Amino acid sequence: MTVALGDNGRQLGLSSAAGADGVAVSFLGAGRGSPRLLEAIASTVRLGVPVVLTCRPRLGRLLRRTRGFQSSEQSMRATGAISAGTLPPAAAHVLVFAGIGSRLDRDSLAETFARFD
Repeated sequence: MTVALGDNGRQLGLSSAAGADGVAVSFLGAGRGSPRLLEAIASTVRLGVPVVLTCRPRLGRLLRRTRGFQSSEQSMRATGAISAGTLPPAAAHVLVFAGIGSRLDRDSLAETFARFD
């Protein structure tokens, strides 16, 4: 899913409620979103659905510690979501689907993405 400015997390909530096996979330920038989106990501992770975080700019990356405010990239990472690091959204989506199709558990999926973070 692609995050829009002021995204309230509803789309993510609907995806997990519909039984999504995994979700890749593409941020506008370096991994920041609204507080409601942060809660939707945390809720989805708590349901056991792998959530992979990426950023929309093709040559961008999900940052780590630029700011510590609520719903910063630090907060998004702290939910237990998986960082796609330098992978562009399309590649992150394909890797999520391949991992799920290969029946990787959340930790194995995280290991797969770790090499790009």
